[in-house]
Amino acid sequence: MKFEAVKWQDDIISSIRYSILNNSLGHAMLLCGQKDECFKLANAVADAILCEGKDASFCGSCPSCVKLNAGSHPDKIVVTPKKASMGVEEIRDFSANVYIKPYFGGRKIYIFKDADKLTVAAQNALLKLLEAPPSYVLIIMITPKEEDLLPTVLSRLIKYTLKLPSWQQVLQYLSEKYPEKKEMAAFCARFCDGNPIGAEQLLKENGFFDKRKRLLIFLGKLTKNEKSAVFDFANYLTDDKDNFEENLGFIFAILRDCVMLNANLGEKAVINSDLCKELTALSKRVTNTKIDRVIKEFSMANENIKKNASFALTVTNTLLSVWEEIHD
Repeated sequence: MKFEAVKWQDDIISSIRYSILNNSLGHAMLLCGQKDECFKLANAVADAILCEGKDASFCGSCPSCVKLNAGSHPDKIVVTPKKASMGVEEIRDFSANVYIKPYFGGRKIYIFKDADKLTVAAQNALLKLLEAPPSYVLIIMITPKEEDLLPTVLSRLIKYTLKLPSWQQVLQYLSEKYPEKKEMAAFCARFCDGNPIGAEQLLKENGFFDKRKRLLIFLGKLTKNEKSAVFDFANYLTDDKDNFEENLGFIFAILRDCVMLNANLGEKAVINSDLCKELTALSKRVTNTKIDRVIKEFSMANENIKKNASFALTVTNTLLSVWEEIHD
């Protein structure tokens, strides 16, 4: 994988390439941030090191790169947990493998794709190896946040924290890649708060635009004297209960937009920019104080559902409470 495949991390890539060229990268590093992006960068680092070229990049044509392209390079190893977590036994197996010299080139690269799943005991078992691995080894650990690892482990790693791009950068990326979906791209970029992976996945999801509109219609009916809308809304959410958190995200985005409009911040502050007319009508029927109470009701429902409360009963009671909050 080429470094160019990793977007919005130019400063980090520049620093890593400089270290590779000057043989100063060290023997253990940590990539913090969104896992998929970190894994891309880890692969780009490993491929650049294992490439037989001299420019700290992935040429794609040397014998080593051919093996990397085929996913068969014996000296690039992705370490993943066999179960929900990675324990001491797996670290012992890993440690034994580390002392086997490279098969093909002069280096061996180990990528811990889920370093956050290492148990405390497993992390302690790694300390000695992280301190002084064989000279040919590079260990790359990936976590969403550095707090996932013990301070003693962190002290032995060179840390790089990947930054999320701005939503405007994600919008530009999505608009260029999916020119036929520019309007939807604007919502996805802002809704996912600059998370490019999440925004692109949402953009590819069929029907999410219609789902937003339907949720907006249900919320609109709650603000009117149509108490029967409570049960229609509850049935809809129950039928789609596997996607409740996604639906909740859309509901919160709609309510947040109403707050922005009530505060006279204008359409530029609205995430659901294609629904401004409907949002304006909704915002005029509910105050920001009531919106805050409604958000708290939905948030409490989500917590109760996570604790295995009855979904249908919880949602119905929540929507009844929401209706009462709106209508005093």
